[in-house]
Amino acid sequence: MDFLKSEFREKIRKDMQALPQIKPDRSSAPSFFSDPTSKAAIQLIDLLNMNLAKFSTDLRAFHDRTKSTF
Repeated sequence: MDFLKSEFREKIRKDMQALPQIKPDRSSAPSFFSDPTSKAAIQLIDLLNMNLAKFSTDLRAFHDRTKSTF
């Protein structure tokens, strides 16, 4: 059993070493923010950083007000 574990670990280690390595983005911040293709990434980062709890509460209140008018 230990032999199979060690073989499996060795295979995983070799597979991990064969993965492509992440390369840092060499572009400057102003060029990133002015690039039109990065607009979606910036919007996603902004969305993930937002506290959406207030939005959820506001949306529920708006929905309740809207339902009560009909």
